[in-house]
Amino acid sequence: AKEARHELAKRLQVNSYPTLVMLSPQNAVTGEREVINKNVRGIFEDGDYVVDFPYHPKPYGSLQAAPEGINENECVIVFHENGDDDDQQEIRQVLREASQYMEGIQCYWALEPSHVSKSV
Repeated sequence: AKEARHELAKRLQVNSYPTLVMLSPQNAVTGEREVINKNVRGIFEDGDYVVDFPYHPKPYGSLQAAPEGINENECVIVFHENGDDDDQQEIRQVLREASQYMEGIQCYWALEPSHVSKSV
């Protein structure tokens, strides 16, 4: 069981727990399943998991969701911790829209104090 867990973690590139990975439907020919998103946990913690299905990675999101690739990619991060709800909603909306025009750049927001935002 330990070897199987290790092999599965290696195959899915799981580096920490808990991790939630979204796989594609099984390929009828090969029997394989493609990884759609290696960080679905963040969507459930901060997103609309019904609208976002099947959880393809997005170029925006909450910094608290520990986004994948933040250390490897260019990013814009807006810190507005403890702001009022209207301002925070506007920040989310502006960054979602801006990410559509900034190819290759990911946009994140930090709207509440957390260990992640403190370490960035």
